[in-house]
Amino acid sequence: MDTEEGLLAAVKARDLSGWQTLAEALPTRFEQALAAAIKESEPKARRVSLPGATIHDETELDAWLARARAEIEIALDDGPVIL
Repeated sequence: MDTEEGLLAAVKARDLSGWQTLAEALPTRFEQALAAAIKESEPKARRVSLPGATIHDETELDAWLARARAEIEIALDDGPVIL
């Protein structure tokens, strides 16, 4: 794609829904690239997913934070974590 013709051919080769699918995948690809970069600099680091929740008030927030903290602390026993 080093020419205008090559670029135009590449654009025409994919329909609009294909471009939408590609665009929607970008955040996931960025996240994977970031995780890979972190892993490269911190080989022992492992990913920890925070628990999902719908929080309605400060009490629920405090409970969620306590669960998340506990999970992170357990994971930290094995080395650095990626959130």
